[in-house]
Amino acid sequence: MLGFLVYALGQLILIPLLLWVGGLAFGLGWSQVQALLGGDLGLHPSGHALFRFLQAGHQILSWGLAAWLIASLLGPPLAVLHLDRAPRPSWVLLASLIMLGCIPAVLTLALPPEDIHLPGALAELGRELQQQALRSQSLLREVFEDHSTLAILANVVVFAALPAVMEEMFFRGALQRELMRLWGGHRAIWLTGLLFSLLHLQATGLLSRLVLGVLLGYFLWYSGSLWVSILAHFAFNATNILALALNVDPELGKAWPVVLGSLAAATFLFFLFRRLIPQPLYSLSPYEK
Repeated sequence: MLGFLVYALGQLILIPLLLWVGGLAFGLGWSQVQALLGGDLGLHPSGHALFRFLQAGHQILSWGLAAWLIASLLGPPLAVLHLDRAPRPSWVLLASLIMLGCIPAVLTLALPPEDIHLPGALAELGRELQQQALRSQSLLREVFEDHSTLAILANVVVFAALPAVMEEMFFRGALQRELMRLWGGHRAIWLTGLLFSLLHLQATGLLSRLVLGVLLGYFLWYSGSLWVSILAHFAFNATNILALALNVDPELGKAWPVVLGSLAAATFLFFLFRRLIPQPLYSLSPYEK
């Protein structure tokens, strides 16, 4: 599909360029940038800032740019991506609360990297994914250790707001739109959720990210506005970041009474969301059909 082609080109061409620009902006050579990303951002005083810069650039130049280019080929990008439709505040509130209610279940479903074992020919891929997950967790922990107000705000922008906007533009706005045109609602939503999970290349959260992706897909389908999915995604991301900043013990959310209670609340809120919007409001514009 065109979206994946644009995304792949971005990974091959724009991301190496981003690494070079980032190194240039922070006075670092290519080898120094690679060393910092290899696991010790503290080797340079600007290590945390460089990491945030690269994460922000990756979101914009991969998911965001691909979605915008695809939409531009089909019509007015805001209309194609369903960004021109303002949702009701009650829809956004309910969708956000549903996502927050899923946090304990997400924590419980996430596998530790060392517990991931793939069979046969996939074993090497499993080891690589495990190493990648461990490196990513190490870098994120190091960045989130800075609890200053400025650092927390920067983390919310880079790791909560930007992923919510850019990933929703690509997966729900562009990819799910195309799959809905071909297959209709439910199959498109579940396949988009699966691809959303797989393309994060983090086996530790494969199942939990699938569930979140499906929920975000249904939010768009029923509300007809991508802003519902974006703001719900942001609420989920920002809550997790603030929990880290406040040193909230993640084990608290894994207690079964908490998991079952939050899932029950999220399920009730989802049915309430459906009651407010009995029929899906999502529709393709005439030039998209």
